[in-house]
Amino acid sequence: AVPNAEIVITDVNTNLTRTVNSSSAGFYSAPNLLPGVYTPVSWDGSVVWNKKLLDAGGGINPAKLPLDPARGCVPVYPHTILRVNTIFEIVHFAGMRTAWIDKHPSYEMVNGPSGVGVDDIFMPE
Repeated sequence: AVPNAEIVITDVNTNLTRTVNSSSAGFYSAPNLLPGVYTPVSWDGSVVWNKKLLDAGGGINPAKLPLDPARGCVPVYPHTILRVNTIFEIVHFAGMRTAWIDKHPSYEMVNGPSGVGVDDIFMPE
């Protein structure tokens, strides 16, 4: 359980999302969801290899990511939640270089759904 985290819940069949926050004890509730298969994703530092490392915790540890049952239980990276291109993908696929720096590894979502929108990404947490 992760306290005070933002949780994005995605219906894997419709791509509809809902955002809720966990309590100080790390629990969350999403009442009134329609029947379906959902993938919850927490946007916090709990998905890194080691929070004590200065290099963004060593990056995202795939074993700590939720799994997508609709795609053979592959890990759900932050960028796979997005369903539209980011400005980085547009610039990247136009042949130009892109760069991004952020403290948190979960912001690798700026890569966009392709996962390759940013050529040079640095996350020094």
